[in-house]
Amino acid sequence: MKFKFIRLEIKDDIGIVTVNRPPINAVNNELHREMTHMFNSIINNNDELRVVIMRAEGKTFMAGNDLKELGALNKETVVETRDTLKEAMNAVYYCRVPVIGAVNGAAVGGGLCYCACCDILVAAEDAFFGLPEVKVAIVGAAAFLRQMVPKKVAYYMALTGQNISAQEMHKYGAVLKVVPLEELMDEAMKVAKILSAQPPLVQQDFKKAMHINEDARLGEKYDIEMSFTTHHLETEDFKEGISAFFERRIPQFKGR
Repeated sequence: MKFKFIRLEIKDDIGIVTVNRPPINAVNNELHREMTHMFNSIINNNDELRVVIMRAEGKTFMAGNDLKELGALNKETVVETRDTLKEAMNAVYYCRVPVIGAVNGAAVGGGLCYCACCDILVAAEDAFFGLPEVKVAIVGAAAFLRQMVPKKVAYYMALTGQNISAQEMHKYGAVLKVVPLEELMDEAMKVAKILSAQPPLVQQDFKKAMHINEDARLGEKYDIEMSFTTHHLETEDFKEGISAFFERRIPQFKGR
């Protein structure tokens, strides 16, 4: 498979996956499919790799879903989009080796989902996290958000669409360290080298056990959320949310 939006660089036993979809690294189905193939078919089949770092080019980690693609969804196509995203998230979440997210700028919507599927996060001082789905009148990804923050914080973020800074996320325990932007990759590599020095087979089984014990139903929870989105795709509020985004105005939701 030829990759258009991501690339893999290997330094000793550490893999660095870089997302590059200018201008803001908005995620779409093609990027999700590339991520699935990268982790399932390449990383999981390379026994030399001990750790993976996920990072992004530019000023943004991943700025949510591509609203041009999202705005074109209907009841038939939403199932494919749901499954494509879920397969990508599972590929990262169940990667056999530890995955470190090196986050700068916005990590919102689908970008937040990828962060939630990483095992460890380090963030630049300019990083922020959010779930803006409510602002375009859809439901989704709160199950991933709950992997990162306490229940009441998740409710606030999901129901308001408000962002949370890297510093606040550090207080909640979602982010291991917050560093200046110019030190982000150095810090991620430092953590990666600590991880790569541990016994790999034990570490991989440790990760499997923790995932099973933490939440064995992550994908099912996301399916439930997306079942509500399927209904909302036909509402006036959904169309208003998408239109307002592209027209750079405050949406006027009417509850229908």
